[in-house]
Amino acid sequence: MAALYDESGVPRYYADDSDNSSDSEVSFISSKEPTATLMREEYEEDVEQQSDTFPANKNFLPLLNQNTFVINKARDTLLIGLSEKQTIFLSGVFQLQIVKGGIVYNNTHYNASKDYFTMWHPMSNSIPIIQSSFYAGWDESSHIEFTHKDYLTDELQRFNCVIRIRNASTEGIIQASKLYKDVRYLWNPATGFTRNCLSKDCQYGILRVGIDSFTPLDISEEWSSHIDRLTLTHNNNSHDMRVIIIGGKNSGKSTFLRVLMENFIASRSSEHNSEDIMYLDLDPGQPEYSSPDCISVNQISCDGKVRGAHLGQAFNKTLKQYYIGSNSPQDAPTTYLEEINKLFEYLEQESYLGTSFVNIPGWIKGFGINILNFVIERYKPTNIVLLETNTSKKHFDELLIPSHFTDYTGYDYKPEVVKLRANFTRSDDSKFNASQLRIFKTLAYFHTLERNTIELKYDFAPLVKEAPFQLSFGPHGIRGISFFEEFLNLHPDDLKRALEGTIVAVYSCKTYISTDSDNAGLLPILKNMPEDTCFIGLAIVHSIDIDNKFMNIYIPDVLGKNVIEESGMNLILFRGKTDTPLCEIFPPDSIFSDASTPFISRERRKKYEHVWKVRKNILRRGHTMQ
Repeated sequence: MAALYDESGVPRYYADDSDNSSDSEVSFISSKEPTATLMREEYEEDVEQQSDTFPANKNFLPLLNQNTFVINKARDTLLIGLSEKQTIFLSGVFQLQIVKGGIVYNNTHYNASKDYFTMWHPMSNSIPIIQSSFYAGWDESSHIEFTHKDYLTDELQRFNCVIRIRNASTEGIIQASKLYKDVRYLWNPATGFTRNCLSKDCQYGILRVGIDSFTPLDISEEWSSHIDRLTLTHNNNSHDMRVIIIGGKNSGKSTFLRVLMENFIASRSSEHNSEDIMYLDLDPGQPEYSSPDCISVNQISCDGKVRGAHLGQAFNKTLKQYYIGSNSPQDAPTTYLEEINKLFEYLEQESYLGTSFVNIPGWIKGFGINILNFVIERYKPTNIVLLETNTSKKHFDELLIPSHFTDYTGYDYKPEVVKLRANFTRSDDSKFNASQLRIFKTLAYFHTLERNTIELKYDFAPLVKEAPFQLSFGPHGIRGISFFEEFLNLHPDDLKRALEGTIVAVYSCKTYISTDSDNAGLLPILKNMPEDTCFIGLAIVHSIDIDNKFMNIYIPDVLGKNVIEESGMNLILFRGKTDTPLCEIFPPDSIFSDASTPFISRERRKKYEHVWKVRKNILRRGHTMQ
């Protein structure tokens, strides 16, 4: 693919160039011999491979008042006893405390302590294995309140490991299915033990092997060994460590990156080293921390106790974020590379020295190779992991990896490149597709009421039932509206309809913007975005009153309307290609049942019915031009 370079050195591409692709604690001293041996099982996530390597007698089966005890119905709290090397699978969002013994989770051993870990185990991903283990140390003790100590001395005394499970501080998250029914079983299976003995608001479920439909997380021995080696290098490294994982779609790239980062965090926490990790989230289609259709730099605390695939919901500190306007870089290739370059410039300006990770799209051919080469050139990784399949090897040959890098301090180093076998999976293994997960993340973004280190709070009541926020446009308030280049030539009469009901990005701008918006009947359209804009967040345009010059919009409560009200700056709206979930416009509770709803069909297509699309005249093998 040919590329032109602008003055900043960023290659410029065009969309046509790309290929499609409170009680005191009581401690109990144990007489067991301490051990530091880590029992590793093979698990995985993004790589949804089914495993039959779990013997029935090693899989936990909940038996009420035998190995499972309800100790607090108000918060759906369970005490669970696990025998030696026994495995348990849990779905949902929950808090886990190791009361006695230890566990192995995602290649890492954790000892009993008073700490609670917030676990995110959606059914859209493979479920990590929690395996019982012994306490790895000399001063083993059990951690439980005085009011519950009898469980450890009586009913659960015979178990090597005891864990406590309770609802996480994520109020309302399982209610998303009331608005979007496709995620009804995102966190819990349709049937199960917890549905029978706990409340209907229970946020987690105990999965039974052979009964409930799920896929265990299967980490290969090859992956496990390399994760251990990188973790050891990280602990002993006096310089910054920059890690990038490259792999195609469904190769396990996201899983490898997540498990590796959890191992880094656990090792740092055990050494009381609170060095934070920088996470460059460059995949707008499947971001780990960014807002929908955005890329960002995030600061991850090593003191955090969050584990698993949180689908972008866990609290984190976002240092810099840019809106791409689409979930695919190919819709705005030049803009995408320019924003990536700005993130790298930000890290250089901050003179950051430490550990960092990059999450990149699983796009390894066509324009995707250009993205990878640009990221490698700017990021200058110290460690590169290539997850290979039979088909990806030829594409990896196009990667341009220099023999040496020099960082901004003048330190010269050679990047370590390791090739591992990818755990390739079929797309039909997952119960949820990428589109459904993107819709869930978008809904969660707009329905988040509170987000902090202590709790997350959601309200999935339809936005159309709430009064929108009103913003004026013209001399005050919104000074400009911009579109993707391909939509800039819309007829003025179509602009209002092109904006109503859509998701827009809200920017602040210090520069005063002169437009034609002072003229009656006109929206303040901008041909080009100013240079000094700052992304605030996303909003949904409810309606526009052109004559009175104001807009009704929905802004997430978590952003705080005072951010816009008190900004004291000019505001700009940018309309990209982010889709508004249909359930926001037409909620499923039939509040519009008596109204005429054009262009909306309540009927679902049958299994083998498809929408026919007109294709270009593509010359295929065996075809000849007439």
